[in-house]
Amino acid sequence: MLHTSQSKLEKKHPCICSLVQENVVEKGMSQKAAAEAFKISSCQVYLILHETPNQTKTYKKGEGKITAEMTTELLYFIDNRSTVTSKEMKEFLDDKFPIKISFQSISNLPHDMDITWKQVTNIPASWKKENLLAQRANFVNCHGLDLDRQVVFVDKTGFDLHSGRGFGYSPSGQPAVLSLVPRVKQITLIAAILASGFVYHEILNANGQMTKSVGNDEFELFLLALQFKIPNNSILIMDNAPIHQG
Repeated sequence: MLHTSQSKLEKKHPCICSLVQENVVEKGMSQKAAAEAFKISSCQVYLILHETPNQTKTYKKGEGKITAEMTTELLYFIDNRSTVTSKEMKEFLDDKFPIKISFQSISNLPHDMDITWKQVTNIPASWKKENLLAQRANFVNCHGLDLDRQVVFVDKTGFDLHSGRGFGYSPSGQPAVLSLVPRVKQITLIAAILASGFVYHEILNANGQMTKSVGNDEFELFLLALQFKIPNNSILIMDNAPIHQG
C-alpha cells in the first residue's frame, strides 16, 4: 500500500520527488522542512526517501572542535601519564583551552590517534636495578662474613593508601609503561631486618594525615629504640639517603 502511494506520487509529481531527494539526501534539509517547502505530507516525504530503490539518506560527519594543537597537547599529557582516565583528559583540555569538548569526543580521541588501553608494565627506579642490588648484596656479604658480626639492614619505604592503576594508554604495538608512581597519601614503614627476618619496625602516618615526609627526627627516634633490640656490636647497613646522614 505504501509502495503504491509512493509510485502514484512519482507519476503525478516526478519533479517534487527529485527535489525532495536532492534537498534532503544531498543538502541536508530536514524531512519536516521538505514537507512544508514542497506542500506535501511528512508521510509522502518518508515514502520518497525510503521506498525509492538505492536512495538512502547519508549524514555527513561534522568537523569536530578538537584542533591539532589540542591533540598534540593531549599526546604529551598521555605520554607523561599513561594511566590517565578519560575524565582527567577532559579536565586537562577544559583547563588549557577555552573550547569545551564533549566527554564522548574525548573518549573516542585515543582510538582516533591509534592509542590503545592496556595493562601497564612497571619500570623500576634506577636504585632497584638488578645489577645495583647485586653489588650491594656482595658488599654486605663480604663485610658481614669478615667481621663475624650481626648485620642489620635499616631502611624506610612508603605504601600508597590507594591501589595504583594497572592499565594505561600507549600507541598500538607498544607497551604502556608506568615509571613514576602517582602522588597519593602514604604510610611509612621503617624497619630493621636481619638475615632471619624482621627484628624491629615502626609504622608512621598510619592515618594518612601527616603533611610532611619522614625526616631526621623520626629516623633518630627509631634508631634509639632499635639499639635495645640488637647486639651492641651489630653492623647497620643503610643507604645514603639524607635522613640517614643527620
